[in-house]
Amino acid sequence: VVAVYSGDGYNNPSTSVAVTETVNKVVTKTSLVSSSTSVLTGQPVTFTATVTSGNGPTGTIQFKDSTLVIGTVNLTGNFSTFTISSLTKGVHKITAVYGSSNATYTTSGSNITKNFVFDTGQRDTHYGLGYL
Repeated sequence: VVAVYSGDGYNNPSTSVAVTETVNKVVTKTSLVSSSTSVLTGQPVTFTATVTSGNGPTGTIQFKDSTLVIGTVNLTGNFSTFTISSLTKGVHKITAVYGSSNATYTTSGSNITKNFVFDTGQRDTHYGLGYL
């Protein structure tokens, strides 16, 4: 930044020495929770990602199952919610990736991953038979 004075009828023009100002990006933190950590195949599970920072983040959350994007949702306030019912049996590595719509936010360290286990959906039901 440089200040320049153009002078007037009594004072000569002058220019200040340059000053360097560094503006750092706002650091965010993302957390991820689910409505359940174990559900039957075909049942809905809701993932909620919360982004915290000092200035109210804007942008989107990408929800990934390993490397596959399973949903992208805009932040509402500082959170995004995504519901899915098509996850298959097994362990799923779900990641919430914050994508800022503001150049002053950094996404470094803002991704969080959690593992979730989903069941086969099969349940054995045994009924007792009574004899008279």
